[in-house]
Amino acid sequence: MEIKKVALVLQGGAVRGAFTAGVLDVFLENKIYFQYVSAVSAGALNALNYLSQQIGRSKSLFTNVMSDKKFMNKKYLLTKKTLFNFDYLFNEVALERLPFDFKTYEENKAKLIVVTTSCESGQPTYHEKDVEKHFFKAIAASASLPFFSAPIKINNQFYLDGGLSTPIPFKKALEDGYKKIVVITTRDKSYRKDENKKQKEKLLKLLYGKYPRFIETTISYPKTYNIEADLLEKLEDENTAFVIRPKEPILLKRTEKNEVELEKVYYRGRKAGEETLNELIKFLNENEVKK
Repeated sequence: MEIKKVALVLQGGAVRGAFTAGVLDVFLENKIYFQYVSAVSAGALNALNYLSQQIGRSKSLFTNVMSDKKFMNKKYLLTKKTLFNFDYLFNEVALERLPFDFKTYEENKAKLIVVTTSCESGQPTYHEKDVEKHFFKAIAASASLPFFSAPIKINNQFYLDGGLSTPIPFKKALEDGYKKIVVITTRDKSYRKDENKKQKEKLLKLLYGKYPRFIETTISYPKTYNIEADLLEKLEDENTAFVIRPKEPILLKRTEKNEVELEKVYYRGRKAGEETLNELIKFLNENEVKK
């Protein structure tokens, strides 16, 4: 079933992306193929495997590769100025350890939009599959967490975590003309950021001092998140958005490596996908037949 009139939106959330992996595997098993996907951070990593239609690959990525010291290692903070080795992920892992189906991915005509945050402007920048020459670099930048990552250079500009400027990237889909959206989030419905929590401004200036607008965006992130979460809830109430989310909070550290705990989150995602499947199909059918 090709979904052409409804957009799919994937939130990030670091290792909470295991939840999204579970939901997307249910989509793939039921041949639900969205033709427009807007994704950020860990959601962007999930989107790659959704477009390559590899059931179980995202599960392996979040439950096994995350615990691999070749990918996530504190030593890299000293040698590479980043906690994550995306070169390893997109080369050795994709070619040998956990082969990525490049052929299916490249032949897939679905539009994939990935958002990063510009270090210079602090604003979101959108990168499109088959348009952006360095698309996999954009994926890496989108998933590069502040404090744990050095900015990634793409076309002479520097970028980091897209979730800072666009925590839940549904606005892009609406701007591109989609009247209805399906959103997979990795936070429960009641979750909101503490806007009064003291931000690590001194550390931000130490790490990213030459990017004052990026620092402003990072400091404003809790407020930005809450605004988007409130708006998404409003869209859901208006039946513009169909949201699949955890019923209870996912209590994981951003750098969780425990495979058992990560697998539990994946199966929570599968359960959420299965429990909402009939309702989702009804939502899609109602909107796909509309002119």
